[in-house]
Amino acid sequence: MNTMRFEYHRQVLQSDPQGYKWKALTTVALGTLMGTMDASITNISFPVLTRVFQADLTAVMWVALVYILVCTSLMLVLGKISDLIGRKKIYACGMAIFTLGLIACSMAQGIGQLILFRILQAVGAAMSVACGPAIVTEAFPTEERGKGLGLIGVAVSLGFILGPTLGGFLLEWLSWRSIFYIRVPVGLITLFMILFLLKKD
Repeated sequence: MNTMRFEYHRQVLQSDPQGYKWKALTTVALGTLMGTMDASITNISFPVLTRVFQADLTAVMWVALVYILVCTSLMLVLGKISDLIGRKKIYACGMAIFTLGLIACSMAQGIGQLILFRILQAVGAAMSVACGPAIVTEAFPTEERGKGLGLIGVAVSLGFILGPTLGGFLLEWLSWRSIFYIRVPVGLITLFMILFLLKKD
């Protein structure tokens, strides 16, 4: 098994030694950025959601809490599943579910619906984020894996930083729904990149 994996890595690196690793890194970084951004972008919308849905703050806080809880609790399980059936498949399905969750959240008519759709979104994010480091590890040669994983860490940090910043502008100039629907095109672009840039497992 180890010999087969080594041969696979050797063939990939020989066929496209520099190009593929950056394609894979860009694709994974974009998906990771989207997933981590959602953990922070809704926090500053609590006052708006409380007013729009006429709900208690304790209920509105679950919009953010349920996303974090579901996403973190599923990552290990989904990572193991991706090892068995293929990381590209899980990553692509996760991004599709995540993007569908963005659309559903932007159309929510009540706080209960919004929380439910956030669960759907969190499942997609967990599927994507769980596969990212493994995809980068396979794409980069052994001596450069630290660089690849470090850049993924940068994407994680940028997601947490850009979330409140972008959310603040959107809430000021548009509406609370914009923090979801305005990122749908980015999700579709990421899904396109996964399907056409990432190599099969």
